[in-house]
Amino acid sequence: MKKRFKILSAIGIAALIAVLLVTLLPVGVSISSQGFISVSSNVAYASPALPTFKAAGVFTQGNSTITPPYPVAPNAPVANDIAILVCESENEPISLTTAQGFVELGAQANKAAGTAVIDPASRLAVYWKRCVGGDTAPVVADSGNHTTGRIYLFSGVKTSGNPWNVYAEGNDGGANDLSGVIPGATTTVADCLIFIICTSSYNATSTTEFAGWANTDLANILERGNNVNSQGLGGGHGSATGEKANAGAYGATTVTLAHTSYKGAMSIALEAVAPSITNSPPGNDFQILSVNTTSATAINYFTITNTGNCAVNVTAQGIDLTGGDDTWTLSDTATPNTNIYGLMAGLDDADDLFDIIVKKSTTNTLVTNLGIGLTQSWGLKIYMPTSVVGCDYVPMSATITLVASAY
Repeated sequence: MKKRFKILSAIGIAALIAVLLVTLLPVGVSISSQGFISVSSNVAYASPALPTFKAAGVFTQGNSTITPPYPVAPNAPVANDIAILVCESENEPISLTTAQGFVELGAQANKAAGTAVIDPASRLAVYWKRCVGGDTAPVVADSGNHTTGRIYLFSGVKTSGNPWNVYAEGNDGGANDLSGVIPGATTTVADCLIFIICTSSYNATSTTEFAGWANTDLANILERGNNVNSQGLGGGHGSATGEKANAGAYGATTVTLAHTSYKGAMSIALEAVAPSITNSPPGNDFQILSVNTTSATAINYFTITNTGNCAVNVTAQGIDLTGGDDTWTLSDTATPNTNIYGLMAGLDDADDLFDIIVKKSTTNTLVTNLGIGLTQSWGLKIYMPTSVVGCDYVPMSATITLVASAY
């Protein structure tokens, strides 16, 4: 028996998952019969998970340099965690003497109010870092009267470039009152976690200075920090997170302070990891194939492109070919037999071999650590059944599913 196989269209992959559809159409049972294999896209869009708040380190204060620590095990920083260092002063300039990779976000002048070193003046400084694991805590310089600081860790944030989609900063209109207003912004992507910060200059040690965080544009608002201290003229900050599922504007967040103060305020929309790949081209013709033979594309025929915001791993998994009353089982060892076929994939690499089994029972890794914007060429080889029993002269189809996940 001979079969004619033709790849008709591209494999498309968007967000996390795409499916390679293979169709076999027998049109006869004689040795000259022909068949048809098509490849078409079946694109499934899946929203990435929101970034998550992991933990906060110990709130630290002093009237000289301070070294706010990272959270400790089991919540110590690992590679690609995002660390945000929040610092406060009596509206005196804040800087890092040993940054340890932290970079300032925004401008302190936008997040300051009141006359420096006159209670209740306040200034907010925010720094960020992409962790590598085993990170060393930064040293914050002596700002003058006092300095406070705390490190917050987040996971599931985009792994390259700036971790935020947008941010907003302000000083609550320079008001010395009990009502904190943290400005909002407009996100351009879905599934952002909004980190919200407000300072206070209250001169006492307390963990209840902030209460009633509210924003109707955000879901699941949870307080993450609430500390003031009596070092110098005193001060500290409160923080919270809220979820922004859809892209678009989120308004100001409000919070109530227990004591009047000037304030520095900021909201940061952390962008989620979003694996996304495409695969092309649209087609290939395998020509005429006989039972108990093999056929392959060129090793560089297909090309996977990483179109997401993180490095990805890509896996492949196949299923049986079915049509009418007929089933050709996909062999997990790529060993053909009667009504059993096999599939092997291969990468355009140093050996150019078709050496990756496309299995039915489980996924198999096709590509590892494909960087953002990079491509990987690959090919596909089919092993025809050694013999075929039964033929309904109807299309047979199967799928190869490619799944991209964050590396």
